[in-house]
Amino acid sequence: MLKLLAILIEHFEQAHYSLGESAETLAELMRARNMTAKDLWPIFGSKGITSEVPGGRRGVSKDKATRLGELFRVSAEAFI
Repeated sequence: MLKLLAILIEHFEQAHYSLGESAETLAELMRARNMTAKDLWPIFGSKGITSEVPGGRRGVSKDKATRLGELFRVSAEAFI
């Protein structure tokens, strides 16, 4: 029963909280503007966090998504 619950939670999270698309969007926007992770340090405040976000290992908060949206002139929803 516990294994089934874990599988259901995983499927739900992938469907509703996919980091893959937002990470790909961020990476593509950075690539299009010849930006590196260092250029995002002012937004994330940390070298470690900045390197994890484009790789999809860490999500983006609403505040950070708003700031990224302003930087790239796109909707903040692209990063959530």
